[in-house]
Amino acid sequence: MDGVVDQRDNRSALTFLKKYFPPLANETVFLIAAQAAWTAVIVNTVEEAPFDASGVLAVLTGTLSFILPLQLNSALRKNRECLKAYNMFCNDVLALAWYCVAIVPKGKMKAKENALTNIFNILAALPATVKHQFRKDLNLEQAKGVKTTLGVQNILPGNELEKATNNSMGPVNYVYLKLVDYINDFAKNENNTDTALQRELLGRFSRFHGHWGALDALVTYSPPMIFTSVLNLALLFWSVLLPLPLIGVGNNAVWMVFITSYFFLGLNLSGRKIGNAFAEGVVGFGTVTTRQKRTTAAIKDVWEKRDGIAGSDKQLNPLNQLNFGASQFFM
Repeated sequence: MDGVVDQRDNRSALTFLKKYFPPLANETVFLIAAQAAWTAVIVNTVEEAPFDASGVLAVLTGTLSFILPLQLNSALRKNRECLKAYNMFCNDVLALAWYCVAIVPKGKMKAKENALTNIFNILAALPATVKHQFRKDLNLEQAKGVKTTLGVQNILPGNELEKATNNSMGPVNYVYLKLVDYINDFAKNENNTDTALQRELLGRFSRFHGHWGALDALVTYSPPMIFTSVLNLALLFWSVLLPLPLIGVGNNAVWMVFITSYFFLGLNLSGRKIGNAFAEGVVGFGTVTTRQKRTTAAIKDVWEKRDGIAGSDKQLNPLNQLNFGASQFFM
């Protein structure tokens, strides 16, 4: 029991550090400690600086004071745009789930059960699938859909899972391809002909697929190499030269350098980390995890209540507003 309490205390302490002192909760703390140690070596072994580094340090400090906020501002904007695009993606996925259930006339749910199950297996798993795709740890075998009489379903049937992981388009694009296929099957009428409903549902699919494209562009973007090279070199030279003007203050230079490094290296850390809205186990900035869990739960709730929603009320049936004659597609 004591071991469990200790683990909880350790997690609480780490969470506190991540939230309020992030540079001390990851690998940056070793860089700060190394710079403090370097300063201690310099002030205790060098009596006088071999050259005047104040001019170079002023240039480096000015450069970093410009580049680090620029990098942080870009990361904050990227984080905000990622969250916005993911929220819109989830909204449109959930709307498609509502729509697919609402257009089924009362009493026709059983006839469309298989096609609807295939669609909902993908829709329920899609928010988490996209999240893990951008985390680069996606495993479709662990992607779960909705619960049926046969238990919780996978995002795709077994034979399709193998195809999804062994194709040139990538697993997520293959899932989208199967979703289009299932929507076509779901929306065709008994004569197996194309319908206005197909075009409407595929139009709604195109909306959240567009958000997926925007997310992909945002997440895969990285700053130009020339920018990161200049930043890293400036930080390196600045870290090496910083103790030299402080030799005269003795060991007080250690805490001075520690505080200065904390803020400069902390800004660099923030600029590198905050932009990733799909990061796992982070504290102190927004990620997509909460929205993903809410959307998945909402889609599963729509599935559980599908019989009560299907064609039960004119307000719940959007096709009544569009004059598509939805009931004719399932007669």
